[in-house]
Amino acid sequence: MSSNTLFKYYPPDSFDFIVTSKGISIRFSQPESLNDPFESFPVLKHRFYGDKHRGFSSFSPIDEYKPINQPEIDTDYISDFYSAINNSIGILSLSKKGDSRPMWSYYSKDHTGFVIEFSYIEAGLKEIKTPSGSSGSVVYKKDRPESQEEYTSTSIFSSALYKDDQWEHEEEYRILAELNCFLPFNTDKNGFPLFTLTLPYKYIKKITLGVRATKELERKALFYIKNYAPNASLDRNTLCPKSYNLKPMTIWKGRTTDTPST
Repeated sequence: MSSNTLFKYYPPDSFDFIVTSKGISIRFSQPESLNDPFESFPVLKHRFYGDKHRGFSSFSPIDEYKPINQPEIDTDYISDFYSAINNSIGILSLSKKGDSRPMWSYYSKDHTGFVIEFSYIEAGLKEIKTPSGSSGSVVYKKDRPESQEEYTSTSIFSSALYKDDQWEHEEEYRILAELNCFLPFNTDKNGFPLFTLTLPYKYIKKITLGVRATKELERKALFYIKNYAPNASLDRNTLCPKSYNLKPMTIWKGRTTDTPST
């Protein structure tokens, strides 16, 4: 399953380090670095009895396991297991919605940031040889998913596509990658390694600035689009006079096409 048009919300101070002359720097984040403590945290229904916790980072089969009651699961095993998951899975979080007022508030720093609309981003990631994973729309549930099977690459990636239904308004779409296939170039402010790839600018369809974005950010975005991504458009949100909606105002009309040019 794929989606041709997807959105990513950013705070204003991220513009200078994600926007480059070659394209947009895309980060694949470890589950533990995201804002939900339940990320990729299914209810475990199996237990490893071998001498070594081997095979997690490479997704090879676990030697021995058996179903047990949740209270009896070895806490050391849980810690090791999720540590392995965090070292293996990279999550690119996107949304099917570019006009979500709550997301503009908490991901784009109170409407001072921006949203990038991507066109055919999965084709772009394939073009730059992103380490293979999987992708799909997030499934929102009241209860955490249960795992009663041996963990393989399929089951591990599947666990990253479930979230608490309290996040349902985000309409998230995720692209997953195997972190053990490429090297981090730095660490973030919380000490997590940064795994990034540069997506060519031809896959940028539009940049939309928040209602409270500064003129300086507008100037930077307009300069970037004119010089590096002329097919993309630049909008700025305004407030609708009667409803609780955001109304985009066009600043630059790009030569947008249905598919990215080569």
